[in-house]
Amino acid sequence: MTIDRSPQSISERRALSVTYQKGAYILRSKNELMLRSFEYRLYPTNKQEARLYSTFHLCSEMYNLLLTEHEAVYEQAGISLSRYDLNNRITGIKQHDTRFMSVYSLVLQNQADRLSKAFNNFFRRCQENKQDASIKVGYPRYKRLIHSITYPANNGSFKLIANKIIVSKIGKIPIVLHRPIMGTIKTLTIKRNRRASGSRYSAANWMTKNQNLIEAKRLA
Repeated sequence: MTIDRSPQSISERRALSVTYQKGAYILRSKNELMLRSFEYRLYPTNKQEARLYSTFHLCSEMYNLLLTEHEAVYEQAGISLSRYDLNNRITGIKQHDTRFMSVYSLVLQNQADRLSKAFNNFFRRCQENKQDASIKVGYPRYKRLIHSITYPANNGSFKLIANKIIVSKIGKIPIVLHRPIMGTIKTLTIKRNRRASGSRYSAANWMTKNQNLIEAKRLA
């Protein structure tokens, strides 16, 4: 399929989380350089697993607090909070509740990004529903517990050394590299595997070599 080549579109797609099951989604550039997603199993210690669970729980709580704030502002003023507004709310929440200080700042801000995108998609579907009543609008819901956390930029928040990955606020987690990593790791997402046997956590990374993305293909 053809992809919008505008800088804004490219930036948004670079931040997208791609779940890889039987194959991988590959974005190709003019020079046939690729953006790929790979998944590796993590084997955290008991302490690291407790930190991970706490991070997942606090991120869920932050998402719900931001959703409550968004609804309150919309009911009172009829306006939708931007991602910038939501990030400012995070700063205020952290000042009043120090529990959130245990979570890496960009991971919390990623919850604002997710909620902002959820509302953008909701409003878009509302407009589409006026033309086609069969389209469900899907209002953003509260989260009991999120199933992934994302470190959106490799600015020192994580680092791969041999068979371990050092993750900010979590520790040095053992990782099984079943295939070599090539290129530069841009994003790290840690997922809770609800049905997987063995490790209950996995790490997915996104690697890019070129920004001129043109088409997306799924490998069988």
